[in-house]
Amino acid sequence: MSGKEMKKTSDELFILDGRPSLGQTVPLALQHVVAMIVGCVTPAIIVAGVAGLSEQDSIFLCSHRCIVRDQLDSGHR
Repeated sequence: MSGKEMKKTSDELFILDGRPSLGQTVPLALQHVVAMIVGCVTPAIIVAGVAGLSEQDSIFLCSHRCIVRDQLDSGHR
């Protein structure tokens, strides 16, 4: 792949109606999913640690945090 072709391919990521390749899209999509999970679960882990909850209660809090967040987000669509 020449430098010009590579530049054109990477530019597709930043164009509003661009069509990036599947090889570029999949890692970015996975990164987005991981960021959403970490952003949802981390506050629950911190609260569980500060509150001194058991491991079972911490898991319960984290899983329900994700369910509640999903329900709240779906209500805004």
